[in-house]
Amino acid sequence: METKILRVVRQGEAFSVQSKQSENGQIRKCNIVLKELGGGDVVVATLRFSTHEYQGQTFQEILATDIVKVN
Repeated sequence: METKILRVVRQGEAFSVQSKQSENGQIRKCNIVLKELGGGDVVVATLRFSTHEYQGQTFQEILATDIVKVN
């Protein structure tokens, strides 16, 4: 496991997507752009990386949980 301290550059609006893993068939997602230190909000988060294929393309997903802003 590797630990890095990153800053949040941008966070998009949350949107719903279909998911077989969710109880109600949908989960909420948003795009978060992170950058190595150099200004901005610093956060600590647990990240889970996964990939999946859809129509011949490979997509990477990163699930961020336990996000805490560091003062």
